[in-house]
Amino acid sequence: MDAPLECAGVPRDLGVAQGSAFGHEVRAHAGTARLLEGLSRPAQELARLDRDLWGHHPQLAERVTGLALAAGASRRGVLRGLSEAGGAPSEAVALVAATGAAMPRIWCRFSGGAASCAPRIRIDRPDAGIAALVAAPAWLPAAVCGVNQAGLAVAVSAPEAPPGGADRFGVPPLVLVGDCLQRFSDVGGVLRWCAGRPAGGVATILAADASGDVAGLRFAPGERTPLALEDGVLMGSGPPALCEVLAKAARHEVAEGAEGWAAALREAAPGAPGVWLDPAGRCLGLSRSDGSAAMFDLPGS
Repeated sequence: MDAPLECAGVPRDLGVAQGSAFGHEVRAHAGTARLLEGLSRPAQELARLDRDLWGHHPQLAERVTGLALAAGASRRGVLRGLSEAGGAPSEAVALVAATGAAMPRIWCRFSGGAASCAPRIRIDRPDAGIAALVAAPAWLPAAVCGVNQAGLAVAVSAPEAPPGGADRFGVPPLVLVGDCLQRFSDVGGVLRWCAGRPAGGVATILAADASGDVAGLRFAPGERTPLALEDGVLMGSGPPALCEVLAKAARHEVAEGAEGWAAALREAAPGAPGVWLDPAGRCLGLSRSDGSAAMFDLPGS
């Protein structure tokens, strides 16, 4: 069973650790670095994304640079992957946060058809911030979902076919997940941060904390809408039928431990890898597409 990848230090160091460990996957997705790449003009959307990253999310911009350098990959290719991921990696289609008698958990379903979008687990230990267990494809410098040492879980999902519309910013809501895990211990901090930070596109961010609180925010061009619980569940973006199946599973009693939660995820979304986040336990569970399961804890939690 693979241990989570440890990434520690300043933002560029975090990217270097990830690029060194996952270099093959990063190059396969982003392309190999080209000697004169920096002398040519990037595509307009990539130039906008890079500008907005440096202006509003400089720590992630530094991590992108470290990831590309260590992997020997095209920095523009890494940016393109971040842009195409949008609200979440391609085909990350459903997200549910459940609360009620039990402590809340967040359930995420990743791509069932693209091996490059399968979740890889890492521990991010920024010099200035809270350590977190996160899940994301190997090539993605941002986090799709995670749980931090303070007992906060955050995740993002995007619809299959986002509606059209223009946004002022080229940075997707995806980048806010890592921000929140690094900075906050409760869902109140997540809501305040996500309501005010620059990001554009269509997606849903859900959060749950060790006190039992859950909250969600839906992003669309020109608006951000808080979500309301429906029978004890917050549902993220994705195909309505799949969201309903996950919501039904989340409302039922599930046996504790990796195998019990993995079985529930497999029943809800067969053939696709999934992740569940337990903020009270400061742990993350992984259900792989081959049927195996694993539970990861933050050392020191």
